Amino acid sequence: MKINTAFFTAASLLLLPGFAFAQDQAYLEQETELYAQCISDAAADPETSLDMALTWRDTGGGLPARHCVALSYTGLGKYQAAALEFETLADEMSRGLGWIFKGVEHPGERGLLADVYNQGGNAWLLAGDPIKAYDLFTIGLSLENVDPGTTANLLVDRALANGEMGDYQSALDDITKVQFLVQENADLYVL
Repeated sequence: MKINTAFFTAASLLLLPGFAFAQDQAYLEQETELYAQCISDAAADPETSLDMALTWRDTGGGLPARHCVALSYTGLGKYQAAALEFETLADEMSRGLGWIFKGVEHPGERGLLADVYNQGGNAWLLAGDPIKAYDLFTIGLSLENVDPGTTANLLVDRALANGEMGDYQSALDDITKVQFLVQENADLYVL
């Protein structure tokens, strides 16, 4: 799983436009600190992070807590559990559920949702299920208003899933599409 993408998405969940307008600034600051600590622990001490994240999720932590649960499972090498958590997170995000800030409209950020689908797909790849990974990458690619960098990541990762399934032509097709989105990238030539 791409740790950089995971931490970008982690930070993004807190930086969405709606967060800035939360009615209770103290609550927002508390949740932001809890999220930052949980994300830090997900990399350094995933067992502690998972315990905290599960409690937080089960007591109404919403999207940030669910994301931290998924990242903690990833840190522990529990890739199937992580993938299922990312899928649930993506489903809730796509339907506007799990938003913990009352009175603040869910922004429905499509680029962020695409990142979560990408993380879920990568978790399925790590769990050894390229078919489920392919499905999540494809859903992420079907979203509108996704930035070219996220689209490129989804295409590269879907190419990896295709390769694991033995569909090398589709893998090559996705890599070719990426070449139009990003300028010279050595990783593309390796793939």
